[in-house]
Amino acid sequence: SSKSEVLRSKRLEAIVFNWLISDCLFQSLDTRARDLFRISNFGFGRGAHLGNTPLRCRDTSFRSIPVEENTKTYDSRFRPRALLLDGSICCDKIRPMTPEEKERNLHEFLRRYKSAVVAFSGGVDSSYLAYAANQEMGDAARAVTALSPSVSELQKNLVREFVAAFKLNHCFVDTAEMENPDYTANPTDRCYFCKSELFSRLGVLREEWGVDVIFDGSNADDVGDYRPGRKAAEEERVVSPLIEVGMTKEDIRHLSKKWGLPTWDLPAMPCLSSRLPYGVEVTPEKLRQVESAEQYLRSLGLEQFRVRHHEELARIEIDSSEMGKILDLKLFEQISRELKTFGYQYVTLDLEGFRSGSLNELLQIEK
Repeated sequence: SSKSEVLRSKRLEAIVFNWLISDCLFQSLDTRARDLFRISNFGFGRGAHLGNTPLRCRDTSFRSIPVEENTKTYDSRFRPRALLLDGSICCDKIRPMTPEEKERNLHEFLRRYKSAVVAFSGGVDSSYLAYAANQEMGDAARAVTALSPSVSELQKNLVREFVAAFKLNHCFVDTAEMENPDYTANPTDRCYFCKSELFSRLGVLREEWGVDVIFDGSNADDVGDYRPGRKAAEEERVVSPLIEVGMTKEDIRHLSKKWGLPTWDLPAMPCLSSRLPYGVEVTPEKLRQVESAEQYLRSLGLEQFRVRHHEELARIEIDSSEMGKILDLKLFEQISRELKTFGYQYVTLDLEGFRSGSLNELLQIEK
């Protein structure tokens, strides 16, 4: 009928108007805000995010809900799929997406591209992404791993094993962040200079290989956190598929275990430079000290720990669940003696145990 056609036309106009306004706003945001605002475009009602949680419709039928009814359901980061001219939102009942639903959306997203360079560190997130990209693109998905003094031998071996097991099209590439004084000065945004170097190298490879896009393994948990590397990704137009579909670390571990990926329960593996307090110069010698100390502690059966480098002092952080493994005076003496052979004068055990990003606590103290 003519009435239904007019209503359909009004809805279409409202949808287009909403997208135009939203996209103009998106372009005005900084990198961190853009990630919070990002919406996955997988059809009506399926890509909206509440914070980091993607929301979807239970079915494909839609009903208009007055805006005031939604104020208790959505926060300001939710962009309605259809804002109607009568002041209502076109949507239906919503629920958080399951990991399997997010995975289906991930593969739908990946199919937008015929080829990709995947920044592959060997960690939980990038391993899962490289695996998924390989499923969709085969050898057209090229996994690339950076080589520098800040990458441990353990990490390189994990990469080699994963590549061999899942037959990825892979290569290593040398990066030169250690030649950049902005990086070696170890400022609080050190990661920006590292990622900028990595993504610029990947950009060169993308042009050389004629590849569509560069992917990285950032996930939805990274959104809103202090991540200087995200700025570098934005500058180099790197796409983060796991963020696009709202995958969290928990989702990725769940799906990795489901598909038999050995990385599903892998502890976080930040670069060796992260063991040095901000402001302490990063040098290859210091990084070798840290790597040797951690390699020795790993040989004792420890899994979740860090050796924090405070020049002549090594501060050992061990997860509380593993602390009992080393609470022995003879073992204390053995550990101290061994770490001193790597150049440390003092060896201490942090009684608060392992805390990811614990060196950031020093920033709070200084403030």
